[in-house]
Amino acid sequence: MNKKIIFFSTPAYGHIISSIPVVEKLVKEGYEVDYFSTKEYEDIVKNVGAKYLEYEVDFDVKKLEKYTSNFIELFKVLTETNHKAYKYYENKINYKEYDLIIYDSMCSFAKNIAYKKNKKSICIETTLAYNVFVFFFSNLFWNNIILFLKNMGKVIRLLKEEKLFRKKKELKKFKTIDLFVNSGDKTIVFSPKELQPFYWTFNKEFYFVGTTIKERLQTQKKKYKSYKYFISVGSVYKANPEIVKEILKIKDLEKNSIAIVTNEKIKDIDTYDFVEQIAFLKNIEIFINHGGLNSVYEAIYLNKKQIIIPVQEEQRLTAIICKNKKIGIYTKKYKNISKKIKNVRKRTKNLDRYSKIIKSYDGTIIAYNIIDKYIKEGE
Repeated sequence: MNKKIIFFSTPAYGHIISSIPVVEKLVKEGYEVDYFSTKEYEDIVKNVGAKYLEYEVDFDVKKLEKYTSNFIELFKVLTETNHKAYKYYENKINYKEYDLIIYDSMCSFAKNIAYKKNKKSICIETTLAYNVFVFFFSNLFWNNIILFLKNMGKVIRLLKEEKLFRKKKELKKFKTIDLFVNSGDKTIVFSPKELQPFYWTFNKEFYFVGTTIKERLQTQKKKYKSYKYFISVGSVYKANPEIVKEILKIKDLEKNSIAIVTNEKIKDIDTYDFVEQIAFLKNIEIFINHGGLNSVYEAIYLNKKQIIIPVQEEQRLTAIICKNKKIGIYTKKYKNISKKIKNVRKRTKNLDRYSKIIKSYDGTIIAYNIIDKYIKEGE
């Protein structure tokens, strides 16, 4: 009888495409994978041979758009969503038929279910990993300290609600670090350790496996025009007209040399609703992005110069890493781009080195081996 896995995803494009090559590998090796997501990603799941299951709770992360740059509000919305999901799925599914629960790091409800049902679990991190060291010695804490102080009452209330919820449900006791880390029995991080801050401070059950870009590169065959500049703000923000207004503040760049992924139509500029990003990146010179880890790593993998204009705190950390390692330029506003481009060669002088590092990892195979070994332990 085949081993069976249930996978709770965060239904956002960047999260899905990072892990889906691993799901495909699991299916090819004989595992049955039941994969929870939303209708938008049904075909992606079915195309790799997994069984698509549709979330029956409101898990539309696009509604988080206005909260992602405010950590307090983001935590509030995620907590509410995860509480609803836990209550709904705690007894909705027969977990006895599964050998493993895999869940995206934003799905704390799945971690709690695994604990309650005494099932093996693996957390998938499609962002950089956070612990106390990363939290206090990176930009996350200090950039938000005023926000924390202003919202101290709300923070305390949210913490109390989470502690009370766990107590009522007889779950593992809540720790403050759980705000940032939903680690499972094992945690797979789709990043090479060379680009993970303080990677040596994480416990031995954290695995920095690299990316799944190699497999995604093989599936993206579409041909696109060549451009000097390519602007992508991520699947969540492409529908935000305010972002487009910011983009139009860019000066001194020839409009006919720019391509943008957005739902908005812009005069004299080529716009796309969706592109196969790796295929698109092959024909551009400079990639201007929001600091999502997939976008940043794809640019490094393909040895493309990039300018990062982050929206969220985790994206700012990625941008700072790229700046410090001289593999990308970090700027806060689109109108600053023209000045930054003049120094792009100097500020990306280590790009070739880190491109080789990312290519040296096979995240799909490493992640698969960790999952396969863990499921078979104790047989």
